[in-house]
Amino acid sequence: MALSEAGLRQLIERIDGGDRAAADALIGGMRDRIVRWALVITGDVDDAEDVAQRVSITLHQRLGGFEGRARFTTWLYTVVRNAALDVRGRSRGHATVDEDELAALPAATEDRLARVHDDRLASLIRGFFSELPPRQRQLIELVDQEGQTAAEAAHALGIKPETARVHLMRARRALRRIMLDRHPEMFE
Repeated sequence: MALSEAGLRQLIERIDGGDRAAADALIGGMRDRIVRWALVITGDVDDAEDVAQRVSITLHQRLGGFEGRARFTTWLYTVVRNAALDVRGRSRGHATVDEDELAALPAATEDRLARVHDDRLASLIRGFFSELPPRQRQLIELVDQEGQTAAEAAHALGIKPETARVHLMRARRALRRIMLDRHPEMFE
């Protein structure tokens, strides 16, 4: 179940009031997103699951540390990113997932692609997405799928907003170029 920003704010208010069930609902509602973010960063399904578990524990311990100065998802992405980088750093040398798993798109994109009747086009787009560098995939996820601004995504990734905008521009151009170069007949 995806949580809206309004739903997140309500849960956070309940958590601030001491409602433990609200904390469980928030963590459960964000788990799929946490796993997707972690998979993009680690490139390994098992590591992404480890990250999700670590983040769940961290959220139970530190949810009171969220001050509301940024969107909750921006703050959460930073927590996920730090945990994923820690896990990835310790698991260097382990085998990674196969290409099909790495090419998995965020749920919002999968939902949009499910509405596309041309299965071939959907398959091509999945493959194109997997060809982007990790930073560009992260920014596409945060901005195009999660609805964050480039500045919010930049903050979550620890980069300058200008750098984020450049990466987004390059990612979109790369996707467009790949699509047009490899399959111009589909876009006539």
